[in-house]
Amino acid sequence: MLSQNKEKTVRYFQVANQLKHEGKLEEAIASYLKAIEQNPNFHWSHHNLAEVFASLERWDDALAHYSRALEIAPNSAGYHHKMGEALAKIGQLDVAIIQYHRAIDISPNSYGFYNSLGKALHQLSLQINLETIGCYHRLEEILSKANDRNFSNLYDLKDEEFLQATTQLDNEAFIEEVYRTYLKRDADEFGKKHWLQHFSDGITRHQLLATFRQAPEFTSQLIFSVVSSCLKEAVSAYRRAIELNPNLYNYENLEEALVQQGMLLTQQGKIDGAIESYRQAIAISRNLAEAHHRLGNALLEKGKIDEAIESYQQAIATKPNWVQAHLSRGNALFQQYKLEKAIESYKQAITLDSHSAEAHFRLGNSLLEQSQFDEARESYEQALNLEPNWAELHFRLGNTFLLQGNYRDALACHRKALTLNPNWEKDSYFSLGYCLLDNPQHLEGVLQIYEQALSLRSDWIEGYYTAGNWLHLAGYLEEALNFWNRCTKVRQNLADAHQMGQNNIHFFGYDFTRAIGHTAFLDSRIKMHILGWLPVENQYKIFAPPHHYIANWCMLNYWSFYCPIVSDPSQSSLVSYSEERNAMVTLANGKNIFYATAAATAQKQWEAENRPPLLALSASDQEKGREYLRKLGVPTDAWFVCLHVREAGLYERCNPIKSIRNADIMTYSLAIESIIAQGGWVIRMGDSTMTPLPAIRQVIDYVHSDLKSDWMDVVLWSQCRFLLGTTSGPYLVPPTFGVPCVLTNWAPLSTPPYFGNDIFIPKLYWSESENRYLTFAEQISPPIGYHLEYLKPSMSIRVIDNTPEEINDLVLEMLDRQDGTIKYTEEDKKLQKTINLVSESYGIYRTGSRMGQQFLRKYAHLLDTKNKCADLKEFS
Repeated sequence: MLSQNKEKTVRYFQVANQLKHEGKLEEAIASYLKAIEQNPNFHWSHHNLAEVFASLERWDDALAHYSRALEIAPNSAGYHHKMGEALAKIGQLDVAIIQYHRAIDISPNSYGFYNSLGKALHQLSLQINLETIGCYHRLEEILSKANDRNFSNLYDLKDEEFLQATTQLDNEAFIEEVYRTYLKRDADEFGKKHWLQHFSDGITRHQLLATFRQAPEFTSQLIFSVVSSCLKEAVSAYRRAIELNPNLYNYENLEEALVQQGMLLTQQGKIDGAIESYRQAIAISRNLAEAHHRLGNALLEKGKIDEAIESYQQAIATKPNWVQAHLSRGNALFQQYKLEKAIESYKQAITLDSHSAEAHFRLGNSLLEQSQFDEARESYEQALNLEPNWAELHFRLGNTFLLQGNYRDALACHRKALTLNPNWEKDSYFSLGYCLLDNPQHLEGVLQIYEQALSLRSDWIEGYYTAGNWLHLAGYLEEALNFWNRCTKVRQNLADAHQMGQNNIHFFGYDFTRAIGHTAFLDSRIKMHILGWLPVENQYKIFAPPHHYIANWCMLNYWSFYCPIVSDPSQSSLVSYSEERNAMVTLANGKNIFYATAAATAQKQWEAENRPPLLALSASDQEKGREYLRKLGVPTDAWFVCLHVREAGLYERCNPIKSIRNADIMTYSLAIESIIAQGGWVIRMGDSTMTPLPAIRQVIDYVHSDLKSDWMDVVLWSQCRFLLGTTSGPYLVPPTFGVPCVLTNWAPLSTPPYFGNDIFIPKLYWSESENRYLTFAEQISPPIGYHLEYLKPSMSIRVIDNTPEEINDLVLEMLDRQDGTIKYTEEDKKLQKTINLVSESYGIYRTGSRMGQQFLRKYAHLLDTKNKCADLKEFS
C-alpha cells in the first residue's frame, strides 16, 4: 500500500511539474494537491506548489506551503531563501531577512542568498520611518545580528532595566547617563540645569525617561539607529555576494546602498562618514553621477570647496544635462568668489532648463556681486515670472534698485517681500528703512521698522548690529549707538546664558578676514588691548574656518602672533556670542564707539608714547622678497613706491553709479614721473581686473604679473618707501609695518586717515543746485559725510577727483618729508589746525595725518567759519 501511495505521489508530482512547465497553473495546483494527499510529508510537493501560488501572487497559500516544506525539511537553505522572497514580496521584510539569515547559516557560500539579504535590508532601510517602524515586529532579532551593538541597544532599550542599573547615581550623574544612553551624546550644561530644576520641582526619573522618549531627538536617533544598522548590514551582504561571485553580481545594488548610507550620515551631521560612503560608491563605478554630486555637497559642508567643485564637475561629466549639478557647481564657485565661472555654471543651468527659478536667482546674485545691476535685475525679474511669491527674490531685486539709486522701486520691492513674509528675518526691514533714511522726516518711521524687525527675535545680534550700521551710514550717530549698545547687551546675555562669557575669549571673524583692509583693522584692536582700552582679561582669537573666504592668508598669519587662528567649524556657536565687529568697538567701560574714532584716538596715544609698529617682515620673507623683486626687474639697491588706485573692478565692474572711492589711474602719471625722476620705482598693486598700465620705464604692473600672490603683496606693502593710494583697504596695511602712505582722492572726509606719518588730500564735492564747492564742514557733516560708497542722486552733488597736479604735489611733499627738506610755514600750521578744529566741531576725531600742504593752501576758502568753533574766527 505504501509503495502504491509513493508511486501515485511521484506520478502526480511529475504531472504537476509538467503542467507547471506548460503554464497550466490551475491544473498543476490540482495535481500537486493530489500528490500531497497521497504523501503529506513529501516536501518537494509543498515547495513546488508554493512556487505556483507565488507566481499567481496567492501569497497566503504560497507561504503556507513554504512553511510546510520547511517543517518537513528545516535544513533546506533553498526553502528558507524562497520563503524569504515570498515574504519580501508582501512587504514583510523583517521576517524575510530572518529567513535569508537562516539560509546563509545553512549554506554560507551562496552568493544569491547574500544578494537577497542585501536587497531586503536595503529596502527596509528605505521604508523605516516614524509611522512604519511599529509595523515590523522582528526588528529586535534582525538588529541583534548587527555588528554595531550601539544601534540595536537603542531599539531594545528598556526603561525599567535602565532605571535599575542607575539606581545608585545622583540626579546629575543620572541625567548625564540618560543623555548618553537615550540621545547618544553628552549632556549640554543648559539641558542638565533644566532637568535638575525639574527634579527639584518633583518630576520622577520614570517621568523624565518618558519625556525623553517623546522628544523628537530621541525619535530621530531611534530611526537613525535602525536605518544605519540595516544599511550597514546591507552593504556587508552585498560585498560578500561580490566576493563569492564577482562576475555574475550586479554592482548597482551596492552603489545605491552606499549612496543611501552617505545620505543618512549627512542628515545626522556625520559628514566624514558620508564622504567615505560616497567615495566607496564611486570606487565601484566612476559613472555614478548622484554619488559625485552628493560627495560634492558633503565636501562643501566641510569647507573643501576645491574638492567639491571637482566632484560637481565629475557629476556633470557623467550626466551633462543635470541642471542641479550645474547649479551646485555654480554655488561652490560663488563661495570662492569666482564669479565669472559661477555665472557660466548658472547660465548653463538656464540653457538646460529656462524654467529654473533658482538658476535665474543664483545668476542674479552673482551679477549683483559684480554690480552688473541691469543684468542682475533682468535675472531676478525672470525668476519672479516663474516664482512671483518668492520673498527673497523681491528683496534682492529691491537691493538692486537701491544700489542704482532707484529708491521708489526699491521701496516697493521690500514692501512686497515683507507682505509675502512678515516674519522674514533677512535684511528686508533694514533695506526698507534705508530707502527712507534720506529724508529726516522719515527717521521715526524707520526706527519703528527696525523695532518691528527686532521684535521677531529679541536675541537677534546681527539685527541690532545692522540697524546701527544703516543709521550710522545715514549720519544718525546717536540712534546708531543706541542699537549698537543693545547689540552688545544681547550678545553678553546670550554668552552668559550659554556659559560662554566666562572664558573671556573674543573672536575676530569674517568681518575681519573677508577684505584686506578689514584684516588690517586688527592693528588698532590689538593696540587698544595693549593700551588698556579693552578689558585686560579678554583673549582674542581669529576665526577662519575652511568655508570662509580669506582675503590674504599671509597677512592673517602675521597677526596670529597676537591672536591665534582657530579654524575648527564646530566653534561657530561660541563665535556667534563673542564675535567682534569692525564697525564698532566696545571699550572696557562697556561704551560703544565708531571704530574709526577709536582707532584714531588709540593711534594718537600709541604714537605719543613712541611705541613701534606691531608688525615686521620676517628675515626669511625679506630674503625671499628681494629675490622676487629681482625677478620683477627691480635692482637690489633701488627703492620703490607701491601704487594702489581703487577702480570699479572686482566688485563694481558694471556699476552705473561710480563709487566715490574710485579714481582714474591715468591721472597719476605726473606723480609716477616724479618718483622715477628721483630714482624710484613704482609697483602697481591691486587685482587682475584693473586697467593694464602702458609700458613705462621703472613701472611694474605687478597686478598682471605671474609673480602676484598674497605673500608678495605683504612683502611689497611692508618694504616700499611709501604707498601712493586711495580710500581702499590696502592703505591700512603699510602703517602696520611702519610704512607711511600718500593718500589721494580721499572720500568721505568724515573718516580721514589717522596714522601720523600719512598725508592726504580729499575729493571735493560740487553742488549742482548751488553751483559751488561744498565747504569742508559740509563734506564732513551728515548725511553727506557718511556715505562711504555712493551719494544719492537726490542730493544733486558731483564728486570732483584730484587733478594730476594735486596728486603730484602731495607725492613731492612726502619725498621732501622723508628727505627732511619739507618746510611748513606758520600759515600752513594754522590751516592744518583749522581743518582739525572743523572736524572736531562736527564730532569727527582729530586726524593724525596732515592734509596736503599745497592742496590746503589752494582750497583754504573751503574752511567754512560758520561752525561751532570760535577759534576759527581769525580765518574769516
